[in-house]
Amino acid sequence: MKKHVLLALLAATAMSLPMAANAQKVGLAMANQDTFLAYMSDALLVQARKVGANVQMEVAGDDVGKQLSQIQNFIAQKVEAIIVNPVDTDVTPRITKLVTAANIPLIYVNRRPADFEKLPAGVAWVASDEKVSGTLQTQEVCRVMKGKGNIVVLMGELSNEAARTRTKDIENVLATKECSGIKILDKREGKWQRTAGNDITTNWVANGMKFDAIISNNDEMAIGAIQALKAARKWRPDFMVAGIDATPDALASMKAGDLKVTVFQNAAGQGAGSLDAAIKLIKKQSVDRFVNIPFELVTPDNLSRYTK
Repeated sequence: MKKHVLLALLAATAMSLPMAANAQKVGLAMANQDTFLAYMSDALLVQARKVGANVQMEVAGDDVGKQLSQIQNFIAQKVEAIIVNPVDTDVTPRITKLVTAANIPLIYVNRRPADFEKLPAGVAWVASDEKVSGTLQTQEVCRVMKGKGNIVVLMGELSNEAARTRTKDIENVLATKECSGIKILDKREGKWQRTAGNDITTNWVANGMKFDAIISNNDEMAIGAIQALKAARKWRPDFMVAGIDATPDALASMKAGDLKVTVFQNAAGQGAGSLDAAIKLIKKQSVDRFVNIPFELVTPDNLSRYTK
């Protein structure tokens, strides 16, 4: 059975089984349930079952106001810790103030809070270092392209720090001597969505833009770009498309010979790690302000390590 399917089944089981009366009560506020975040929250729910915690999950549907209301409800319910995957990272100073004023431990997961450098005691961030993700990705693209050519960039939702940092990573790598022969022809915001990646790439092709590679802030947009190139009959087996996350769909695309580069962002590690950090804070144990879940480069050469 595929790992992501098993996680979903275990998460469903974790949500359906009764919890012990003395279980820690944790509120989980998710921005949305896109492919990556769904795997992450599934893993968190599985970990909650393992450690005997009671997690109430709410999904904001990318609505900032809705997420703030959900967090306020958690505070009113007197949960013992709150885990937040923020809709808009620029709103995290307000979230931090709300939760800490109620003396409730707070964990941000996946997306870097804008107030990270000023997080008070009892607040932590569990994620992967985004300065590594786009750097690993673009260095590999540069290596394969031998430091020359033209590229286009698909950016995630720019209200998210991850999208801004991954894009800056690309620019920083291309500014190095080894990669300075690669030029960015265009950058577009695809909001992490496969359909947007498809639409943007379709427009690039329709407008006659000539490029040698597409670097995408995530796998979903990268897959959309591949679909658009195939639909326009512009796809070549050696065409370079790079993503980030190493989702099951991305790994399947790489196995089929389409996606050439991705970067493994450990959804399960972030989900379980955020729950573990929350439990430690509930128990008054120390937690580093940043709990790093490392990124790993994935290419066809080491693909087998990630598809078992």
